[in-house]
Amino acid sequence: MVIETFLVFTADNKEKLSNNKFCKTTREVDDVAIGRYEQAQKRGNSIKL
Repeated sequence: MVIETFLVFTADNKEKLSNNKFCKTTREVDDVAIGRYEQAQKRGNSIKL
């Protein structure tokens, strides 16, 4: 959980994320943490920074 929070806030500091992008980034980081990232990419739900 700490790593996920760190990654999201690092992305926000790099590029000021809108509220929508912040939520999407949080979901994507959670997907990576539990191994669903490749599935999200295939569906086109991944965010590009």
